[in-house]
Amino acid sequence: MLLAALDEHGECRARVEGTSMWPFIRPTDQIVIRRPGPKPQLGDVTAFFVGDQLVAHRIVGRRRDNRGAWHVWVHGDSMPGSCVRMNWGELAGVVTAIVRDGKTRALWFCFPCRLFAIPIGFVLCALVSARRFCSGAVV
Repeated sequence: MLLAALDEHGECRARVEGTSMWPFIRPTDQIVIRRPGPKPQLGDVTAFFVGDQLVAHRIVGRRRDNRGAWHVWVHGDSMPGSCVRMNWGELAGVVTAIVRDGKTRALWFCFPCRLFAIPIGFVLCALVSARRFCSGAVV
């Protein structure tokens, strides 16, 4: 249904349920998704399917193969060790905005803010990992 809406209207909205992109995207936010352009941009947040579930993760790496096809590595900002390699053409779309509390927000997806999002995501992952490690060591 989401892919049909993207094809028909060029954009669609989906409600967020998980925390893989926390704190930039929070549960109960709505994300606005558009079809991906011809070239992936580092720092963009993508939407793709894992089975029937729609997942949003940030592009942290990209490479073009010898046939000219783009491959991207995506990572949830708050998910340590979850980097996934995808073919650019397999993605459902790119997240262009967030609707939170009735307001549309797109500030951190704009250049140059998205350049800071990647290191911030890795720092958050390190903090979450350290917290898990410390809480496990105390028990």
